[in-house]
Order: sequence, then C-alpha cells, then structure tokens
Amino acid sequence: MTRLFVALREGDAVEAASSPFGAEVAFAMERLGTADDRWQQLDGAMVACTVEVSGTTNIRELTVLALTAAREAGQASGVDGIRTWLSDPATDEPFAEDETVSAAGLLDGDLVVLTVQHPMKGMYDFIPAPDPAGVFAQLQYSDRARRRARKIRGVLLYTDADVELATFVRTHFDELNTLSGELFQISVFERPRSWRTAKRYWKDRLSPEEYRMLTALRWLKWTPYDKLGAYEVARELGVPASELPCLVLLPYGRDKYVFPLGATSMAAFRRLFGELSATIESADPDESGGIVRRLAAAEQRLRAELVPAARGYEFNGATVVIHTGGQAMTENFNFHGQTTFINRPVNTVITDFQNSHPTGTDLTTLLRLVLDSEQLTDDQREQVAQLINEVAGELDSGTPDTIKTRRQLDRIKTTVSKAADIATPALTIIAKVLELLP
Repeated sequence: MTRLFVALREGDAVEAASSPFGAEVAFAMERLGTADDRWQQLDGAMVACTVEVSGTTNIRELTVLALTAAREAGQASGVDGIRTWLSDPATDEPFAEDETVSAAGLLDGDLVVLTVQHPMKGMYDFIPAPDPAGVFAQLQYSDRARRRARKIRGVLLYTDADVELATFVRTHFDELNTLSGELFQISVFERPRSWRTAKRYWKDRLSPEEYRMLTALRWLKWTPYDKLGAYEVARELGVPASELPCLVLLPYGRDKYVFPLGATSMAAFRRLFGELSATIESADPDESGGIVRRLAAAEQRLRAELVPAARGYEFNGATVVIHTGGQAMTENFNFHGQTTFINRPVNTVITDFQNSHPTGTDLTTLLRLVLDSEQLTDDQREQVAQLINEVAGELDSGTPDTIKTRRQLDRIKTTVSKAADIATPALTIIAKVLELLP
C-alpha cells in the first residue's frame, strides 16, 4: 500500500487556484519564523488528511478517496465543487485521471494537492503571490555580470554525498540569507533535474515533513553534483581537490581565498561569516588592496585554527560541511539579494546534458545553439536551457505529458525565433521533436 498525504485548497478560482500551491506554503512558512520545529509545524498546518491506496488505484478514484478523507477529517466542506482535481505540489500539474498511482510516479509518503473549486464569489484586487521556486532561480554566468558585481562573491562547494549540507541550505535558507549580510553574495552549485529523478534522490534523505514541505516550495527539483563534477568545478576555480570541502571567496576577478570547512551547523556559519565580515569591514576602503590583504590574513588565521575532524575539518568545535559537484546544467542558490553567477564552459554543460539525457541528440544540438547564440540575452539563454532540460526529462520518462511538452516547445520556439543567428536550425529541430509526441 502507498500512504499519501493530502493538502487541501478549497474556494473559488481565486482562492483555490490562482497561485502556485507553494505560494501558500511560503506564506505559512513566513508566519512561523525560524522555529527549530518549523518544518513539522508547517507540515501539520498544510496536510489535511492521509489516504492509503494501492499502486493500481487510478487518480480518479484517488480524488474521491482524498475528498472523502478530507471531509471526514473536518477539513473540507460537504459542498461539491464545480471542479475537483489532484495535482503535484512540485509542479502544480494536474494528474491525469486515468493514470494509476504508480504510473504517476507517486511514492509512499508523497504529498498531493486536492483542489475543490467553487463558483466565483465576486471581484478581487490581486496582489503578487510569492514565488518560492524563484528563490533558487537559475542563471547562467556572464562576464558582464561579474564585472558589475560589487559584493564579495563566494561559492560553497559540495557533492551529492553531502546531503546534510544540501538539506541545511534549504531548511536554513532565510537564516543564511541574513547571516551573509550585505557584504556577500554566496552561491552553491546544484543541478536541475526532472522532478521524478530528483524526488528519488531526496525521498530517503530528508525527514518526511521536510520532504513534503520542501517539495511544495519546489526546492527539491535540484540535486547536488557528483564528486567528479565537483573536482572539475574546483579546477575551474583554481582550487586543489585536496582543499574540498571549502568556501571560496572571489572578491576581485582572479583573486581567491579558500577556507576549508567541516560539518554542518549554524554556529559554524556564524563563526565563519562573523570573522569574514569583521575582516572586511575593518579594511580602509581608500587603501589600495586593503581588503585583499586582510582576506589573505584571515585565510591564514582561520586555517591555523582548523583541526582534523571525522569529515573534513573542524573549526574549534563549530563545524560546517561543504563540497562541490558537476553534472547537467549549472544551478546557483543565492544567499542574499541578487543571484550570484558562476561560470561553466558550454562544452561542459553539453557533456553533462548528454550524460543525463543520452537519447536527446536533437535537443543537445538545440541546447548548444541556444548557449552559443549571440543574439539571445543571458536570461533568455537560461530560460530556454531550462525548458530544453524539462522537455528532455519528459521524453526520457517514456510517457511525456503531451500538452505540457508542446507548451514548453512553443515557449522555446517563441524565444529562439527572435534570434536570427540560430532561428532556422533551431525551429527545424523543434518541429522534429514535436513530431515525436503522440
């Protein structure tokens, strides 16, 4: 049997279906603050009921069971809606009614969203809903962006073996955001994956409550890179593999300062960023090279305090774990304000894409065209690259959502048709891929 957790959205079209489900979770999370048990509290607030079904139960039957359970739990009204459906909280895509639980990729402990839509009550003034997935927005690196950056840029490097840190980044994101302050733009490398692939990585690595709520926030659609990719990124940054795990600060172009780290804790991050902030703020802004010299001194001082630990290094009892990774597309998690941009060569991105989607030859060619285009903006290249990755994931599944995939290809077509340097070959490839869809 498969036990599924059901979140309920009930109301008219505005109340129940006008914004991503993750927006509701983001609002609720904001109200909870940073309590130690906030993920458990959030899960308790968002989950209306549970149902147990077999893998052969179809979504239509599951919808009826979920609605019945929600009513019995006193969460749903007894009034039938004009439309009722189940959707995936990570994508907001409705499940196909004739699809079975197994075919839909639902696993024991997964969260599903039951929406009961009633007739409109009246007119509304709209306000923007939070975009929880946008917190982890993808952006490709550009040299122009690096030249514009005024904050101290840094990179936390870790691999897919460092689940504790990858989880810590997500569950303590707002605290890390505050801690890094106005002085730093700190990023970590992760790669976007198809949701079905990503959930297999995260399912057994998080507590059930974290898994369900981070799913709804769409913060689990990326996974850390493997060790080979981690070492590749380290080489690109000029950091020896022996230095991993580490925080790399890159204040001025080629200058870099490497701080080896140990196990994950907020105390360690406070210790590290407190020391670095004090170092930078004490530098004379009018003194040429003042910050550079002080960072170099801080690097030596902090290294001298490190002692060997079971995994990496320990910082006088306050520890932090960090590594790196590399497969598929580049993902940047930004701790503060604007997204930090990290560079990976086009050929590396293409190789990673091929490794993740070995049958997507045409899409690989399309991705290269997009990344090499001189007439698309950085944002356009990033958006289209993500869409190509999503299309490839759908095709890899063997049972692509035709409507969703056509919509994604149409969005790609709209963008690439504006770039004269790639429009003709790109549109030809898109037409070919469309022919593959049922």
